Amino acid sequence: MSKIIRHKTRVAKIPEGEHLATIDCIELRYDVPTPFGIKDQIEVGYRIGDEVLKKTYTQSLYEKSSFSQVVLATMGTPPPVGEDFDVDSLLDLSCKVTVEHRTAETGSVWETVVQVASASDQGRN
Repeated sequence: MSKIIRHKTRVAKIPEGEHLATIDCIELRYDVPTPFGIKDQIEVGYRIGDEVLKKTYTQSLYEKSSFSQVVLATMGTPPPVGEDFDVDSLLDLSCKVTVEHRTAETGSVWETVVQVASASDQGRN
């Protein structure tokens, strides 16, 4: 008897565009190999409806870093300069995320967060 594995194509569950989201989970990762060397990373899970969309950032509190922009968008102030920052303080905070779709060579479609803004922002940053 043959044993068959079927090719499955993933379909995006979250439509493209702006969505209100809540920060649902945060995971710190250390010594992760990247194309730019070994980095410490932060994975942030954005809850949009029943789905959680995760985005990975480099652990950096530098004011222009992507993660600092998340802090600014959700808390309204940048992370404190020269001080430690408790990333769990972001849990359950609201924000607006812009989602775009990426299509793999296999035809599978994946969602990705391309921008995070304040939940009260009316337009794009």
